[in-house]
Amino acid sequence: AVAAVYGPEGPTEKSVRLLLEYRLMLAGNPRLSVGKVTDQGDAILGQVVTRDGSVVDEYRVDKKTGGWTPVREQAKK
Repeated sequence: AVAAVYGPEGPTEKSVRLLLEYRLMLAGNPRLSVGKVTDQGDAILGQVVTRDGSVVDEYRVDKKTGGWTPVREQAKK
């Protein structure tokens, strides 16, 4: 199931970036774009940012399950 969405390698920085870009295109808000997408070992972390680079949303994509979990500012503190 994970390979069907992300390809044979599972979630990668490239596939997560493409899915975020697709989601933003569907949302239709030209002021938002994909920010940093980084490999965190067991997950890929992807950011949605404004034109000035402010982080709006951040998602953690589990490499095993392909599940997306929003990263809350509270969790960073």
